[in-house]
Amino acid sequence: MALATATTVAPQPDGWSSPAHPLMADDFKYDVAFSFLAQDEALAASVNNMLAGRLSTFHYSDHQKELAGKDGVDEFTRVFTTESRVVVVLYRKGWGETKWTRIEETAIKNRGWDKGFDFLFVIPLDKSSAVPAWFPKPRLWFNVERFGSQGAAAAIEERVKEAGGSPHEETAEDIVRRLALDRKVEHRRELALAQNGVTWAEEEVANLYQCLQAVAESSGGQLRVETGRGLLMLGDIYTLGVEWQKRWSNTLDDSALGVTLWEGKLTFQAHVSLRSPRALRTRQFQFDITSAQQRIWREGPAERTLSTEALATECVRMLTEQMRKKS
Repeated sequence: MALATATTVAPQPDGWSSPAHPLMADDFKYDVAFSFLAQDEALAASVNNMLAGRLSTFHYSDHQKELAGKDGVDEFTRVFTTESRVVVVLYRKGWGETKWTRIEETAIKNRGWDKGFDFLFVIPLDKSSAVPAWFPKPRLWFNVERFGSQGAAAAIEERVKEAGGSPHEETAEDIVRRLALDRKVEHRRELALAQNGVTWAEEEVANLYQCLQAVAESSGGQLRVETGRGLLMLGDIYTLGVEWQKRWSNTLDDSALGVTLWEGKLTFQAHVSLRSPRALRTRQFQFDITSAQQRIWREGPAERTLSTEALATECVRMLTEQMRKKS
């Protein structure tokens, strides 16, 4: 498969940029193949299910019976070397080091070095780890945390079109099949939340406290943090209180993360103020996971969602904006 000559590419959805040299149309068994670590199977399944009615996709879980009894190395090598129009890598540290992702990485490298990397679409999931040096420039990357699974599916479909693919309209059977897949993914989300939700929520509360502590330590003394029953972030005459409120030990029912902005300085030992502290604003966030099992916080009936890092930013913004109003 050769590279096409350069063409003008129409603007694409926010969150990704298209390559300057789209792939030429060719015959492929799959429009899209996914490569990912086992822990990201839910995210892969979520995006795959959104595409499956319009594109031919390779998601290992859907092809286990087909691959049973065959030479896995040869089969996976063909999928990622010659049979897939676009390859999507859900990247985090450890990808390329397990048995199967190592095979997939080798196939992707060989194809890229021979034909160019325009076929590769990278979704980084691990902010703390640098991607391999051989990966193409970030113009082929997608921010799934910001734009979500649906945004990723839309961007991948556009990439397939540029590479010569032709998504087809869903039939009634496709729609019913996708509904069944959606229900399967939702059931898996609910089961995972029931089994692990309390542990995951407490881990994210701890991560939130660490984020706020780090902000205070880098504030040059403008902010400081106390921990006790929850967390207090103090700045001049205002205090932000953050408390994980959990009624039951084995379920998230009736649980919430309360965030309150106070006028006045508080400590866990006593109120330190010339007058009784006054609550200015209170917000509540519920812990949840997406269908791809990404950990999030939901706020209010509008179902606004935030990652833990984004929630930490929101907490600091609440406090510092109030401080600026009085400065």
